Amino acid sequence: MYGGVRSANFQKTFCNFPSHPDYAAARAAYFAQWIEGILAGFALLFPVYLLGGTAAGDVKLLMLVGAWVGPEATLSVAIMTFLFGGRALALVLVRGRLSRLLAHRHATSEAPHGMLPNDAI
Repeated sequence: MYGGVRSANFQKTFCNFPSHPDYAAARAAYFAQWIEGILAGFALLFPVYLLGGTAAGDVKLLMLVGAWVGPEATLSVAIMTFLFGGRALALVLVRGRLSRLLAHRHATSEAPHGMLPNDAI
């Protein structure tokens, strides 16, 4: 008896997909918004990537965020990201650690297998 009720609930819940024309139009609208969000994220960060200001992973991440939040909110997310990144850079500059960070980056780029030389530690 329990199996019959479970089967009926499964069919009622998962097997009766709406076939109304409004449902198809809504799905098309959501798909269009998803694509527009991806394109908005690409359009915002790809020029920065071409200028060498960011990596390709950042572009892909903003494209994902654009698909998730939509094209209108993608600009807000990008602006907030730039503001928080700028604030972090300002804190590094104020504390005088920028030269130390750059020296560490230079030392790790020349060391074999990612090991730091003894004088850089």
